[in-house]
Amino acid sequence: MIDFNEGCKIALKYFYERFGEKSLSSALDGDNFWIFYSGKKGEIKVGGSGLIVFKETGDCEDFILPNPQNLKLLNKTTQIKLPECYLRN
Repeated sequence: MIDFNEGCKIALKYFYERFGEKSLSSALDGDNFWIFYSGKKGEIKVGGSGLIVFKETGDCEDFILPNPQNLKLLNKTTQIKLPECYLRN
């Protein structure tokens, strides 16, 4: 089991290696996963994807909408505050 801070680190590393992003913009909390988005807080990207990080293992995968399965997962989440060290305003 990983904690939220470790989940943030996994997401930030993923977004940096894949897209050169240096910050997270938002996080959603689900029962056994978190969903992260990268970029500047409040910035909306067209065509971007999120990342789902599983709490039990730390494994991650792209979180793409409007995939019907991902929409169901999205409906089971709540917004969670990111630590300031992961944000870029």
